[in-house]
Amino acid sequence: MNRKKIISIITIIALMITTVVPALGAGGDGSGSTDWPVNIGISNSSIETTNYKIGTSKEFKIGYYPNNVSGSSFKGIRHIEIIGPAEVTDFQYSDDGNTWSDISTFESEIVINTSKEQKMKVTFQEAGLYTIHFWMTMGNDKLEISREFYVSDSGISRIPPVPADLKETSRKMRFEWSWGSDLSATFNFYIDGEKINDTPITTTKYNVSAYADRFTPGTHIVAVEAVHMLGNESLVSKKAELEYFVEEPTTEEQTTEMQTTEVSTTEAQTTEAQTTEEQTTEEQTTEAQTTKVPSTTGRATTTPASVATKNIKLAKGKIKKAEKKAATKKVKITFKKIKKATSYQVQICANKKFKKKNTITKKVKKTKCTFRRLKPNKKYYVRVRAMAKGNGRNVYGKWSKKTKIRLKK
Repeated sequence: MNRKKIISIITIIALMITTVVPALGAGGDGSGSTDWPVNIGISNSSIETTNYKIGTSKEFKIGYYPNNVSGSSFKGIRHIEIIGPAEVTDFQYSDDGNTWSDISTFESEIVINTSKEQKMKVTFQEAGLYTIHFWMTMGNDKLEISREFYVSDSGISRIPPVPADLKETSRKMRFEWSWGSDLSATFNFYIDGEKINDTPITTTKYNVSAYADRFTPGTHIVAVEAVHMLGNESLVSKKAELEYFVEEPTTEEQTTEMQTTEVSTTEAQTTEAQTTEEQTTEEQTTEAQTTKVPSTTGRATTTPASVATKNIKLAKGKIKKAEKKAATKKVKITFKKIKKATSYQVQICANKKFKKKNTITKKVKKTKCTFRRLKPNKKYYVRVRAMAKGNGRNVYGKWSKKTKIRLKK
């Protein structure tokens, strides 16, 4: 066989493969796998309504959308069911749009060689959440689609999906999320389980700066949910959640200054020491176990006892073991107990420089910590340091060495 013929054959095969792959979403509501020569769908628009009454018949459509290769056909067995708080009645289908048959005869082999829609009708006897499940089988293969609808005397509508990609913007305490649904919705925002917006949020972003006092140092949960109105009824999605960590106000540089073993009494350092109580009486100074230092202003200045005489020194953190479980997307860290430590700060980050934006930080009292909801097949770094209280302020030990972990699939 010459080279030109081989090239021609390869080109023809490539074109055939391209045409066999069907377009997802054909007909507007199609859904399925590109491995199949046909997609199936349930028409949202045909079932959603604002004037339905419980106990009356409701028509809707399902569809089959094959690839349009000339002369091709598909054989498969069709199935459908509706699950909800009560059994539906008068469930029927029509192949030709005129003649109705009981749903008990629907499960049968069907040949599809062109796009086709079928009429269905059903009577809902009780209000509640229903799932329409439509699928086709071909041997051991299965293609399926489901739709959740809420049914009441106010009408029939989908439950809104969960908002996606909740994150903090480049401006602190301003959050945003994405909304890919065609369903009209407003949103509610939560801080640690409490809804904070008084009126529905109409955009996909929210500024929580007015609630800054709620973000005390530590880990908080912020969340957003979508709300779709059906008459006077609110259809609410599940919450999209985000762990939001707030650092202690004391910086590492300040902490290092607190961990010095000697306090100089030079005039310049005395001025720096005037951060808390000036004009302290001699009796209060004795009780507080502080050292009285001459001030450039002629007033008494005190140096905290935890720095001058009761300095807390914490050993460097040390990770003993890092257990990973890619299947459950979590990492469990075990670390060495540090003398005088009252708690520990543990961090995990995909960036070895631990950039704040991508770092998850937890404060724990025990010598172990678990991070969840991590991404599989990704490399992470973890580190730990000890914490203690010194004169009402946090004292930190040095960070441990970074331990590298890879969550393989």
